[in-house]
Amino acid sequence: MIALRSGKTLIAGALATCSLLGLSGTASAQLATCADILTNPPLAGNPAIFSATSVQASTGTPARAYCNVSIVYRDPSLVGAGAGYAPGGPPTPDTFQNIRMGFGFPVNTNTGDLAWGGRMVQTAGGGAQGSVAGFTGYVGQTPAAIGLSTDSGHGDANSGSGDSWGVIQGVSLNFGKIKDWGGGRSYCTAIGLAKQVARTYYGAANYDAKQKYFYWEGFSGGGHMGHTQLVYCPEEYDGLDISSPARDWQQFRIQDSWANMVNKKATQLGQAFTTAQLNSATAAAIAYCMTSATAGFGGTVIDGQNILHDPRACDWKATMHVCGAPTAPAAPNCLDKPRQAELLQAIFDGPKNTFGKLIYYPYSHGFLSIGTSTNTGGSTAQVMRYDHADNNIVANRLFMDQESINLGVAQNDPNAANGILYEDEMNLAALATSDFVDASDYKLDRAKARGVKVIMSHGTHDTAILFRKDIAFYRQVSTYFGGGVNNFPALQTWFRLYLMPGAPHTANTFLPNLYDWVERGLPPEKLARTGNLTGQARAVCPYPQYAQYTGPAGGSTTDPNNFTCTGNLEANVRAQCSVVKTRQKFEKTTTMNNAEVGVPAALCSKLGLN
Repeated sequence: MIALRSGKTLIAGALATCSLLGLSGTASAQLATCADILTNPPLAGNPAIFSATSVQASTGTPARAYCNVSIVYRDPSLVGAGAGYAPGGPPTPDTFQNIRMGFGFPVNTNTGDLAWGGRMVQTAGGGAQGSVAGFTGYVGQTPAAIGLSTDSGHGDANSGSGDSWGVIQGVSLNFGKIKDWGGGRSYCTAIGLAKQVARTYYGAANYDAKQKYFYWEGFSGGGHMGHTQLVYCPEEYDGLDISSPARDWQQFRIQDSWANMVNKKATQLGQAFTTAQLNSATAAAIAYCMTSATAGFGGTVIDGQNILHDPRACDWKATMHVCGAPTAPAAPNCLDKPRQAELLQAIFDGPKNTFGKLIYYPYSHGFLSIGTSTNTGGSTAQVMRYDHADNNIVANRLFMDQESINLGVAQNDPNAANGILYEDEMNLAALATSDFVDASDYKLDRAKARGVKVIMSHGTHDTAILFRKDIAFYRQVSTYFGGGVNNFPALQTWFRLYLMPGAPHTANTFLPNLYDWVERGLPPEKLARTGNLTGQARAVCPYPQYAQYTGPAGGSTTDPNNFTCTGNLEANVRAQCSVVKTRQKFEKTTTMNNAEVGVPAALCSKLGLN
């Protein structure tokens, strides 16, 4: 018998009945209480409900009453090696499914805007989660919505510390835990369960008769989880607001250390950069591309800062910053050592393999924080632990290329003897782990058939998650549904991407715009951003358009009304070709993804790209 907790009273699951008059559909139906949620289906008698509580609480000013439901969900069939978890079973950590869920249901006696208006919104926290994200903000909306979230199936004593839950040491990924997280199973399960609970709590007749809408909202790691819902269970949703998503988790987190690997090689060569050199060079690149005739569409000065419309189009070269060059500053800001220009260009160009082919996208011109570290970053170290199924791997065994490993051996670097080539690690991630973690399937037939609406957004100054991969994904989806030909207008009928020039890694919600699109049939066009946005665009446009200043001379560049959506960022060949790289799982070859992203190889060869 599974005990369910209601406030301070334990109620046995065996007491579950169907006595709620609300389920009978009769006119005299008695409304359920928060406690009744526990004593009726789908929670009572459900073998997957390990424990649950339900208490009435309040949120906001004025206070809004809601049922705060907390659940520990364990599918009894998902235990041990046969289900992809570590061998064994409870209570041994990581051997069984254990998902903590939180639901907030506006109390069914609320009236007016405090009453449930028919919306349900699921969200997730950042990173790899590990805790239930706050959801009461949705209860506080007008009209009130049901809010919910999960911990992605890890983060308490039932899973290993840190990110160790994802690995069966020395064996493989913990595919059970990974599927609960990177496979989206925690959230797909939660929203299905929440719908069933809502039908019980509000009464079947009332629930069935109500116009209902189901949404996702998530930023960063929560955006990654949004992608899992888009890929694995789109039928559960009407709309998804996905911001700065950590999709391509195993790929972009290796890229996080690319500049560090170049810095390591520069140091080995006695060519280390100073912070002054890096800051000067990145500022010079932005200034050059604000006005260069060959660098795309320039940008706008916002709050005294140069903000490029599309940093991908910037064609500044590090050779322009070599001491003595006409465009270079004086020492100590210029590049004063023989190979510094080559190495700095490698940072801006992004990681390439032995054949000189791009294997993943770079962080773009637009921000001033490359840094001088020579150590493998923590995010990359996590990827390596998963790739090698080894929680003890030494991440500093990663090197930019064979020359760097050779230099390390000659200089008695203990990590070089068993050094790992950057391209080998990127390829291993693609082959061993990406299919289970990244949620990057662009064949979104189920989502399109469901009729979901998607708003995706990303800041161009995001130093935590690179934005360029989202443009590549958007082109992949567009090209797939275009039968091999890129067709943004057709894709925009249900999926729109917004670049946010100047925006760093910061949460930005377009959920109200998504509501209008889903519920009123009003597609989002120019969107206004509000808040503390120093140096950021206030008006953003559906890709590939950009916000051009069309206000009065000397007018405000922080007023969204002074901007008009116009142009086509894809008209710049450099920008188009920026999404071309080796195909995933072919990182050690010359096999490129031109067909997937809809960019002809001949187009890029004109500029000597890729």
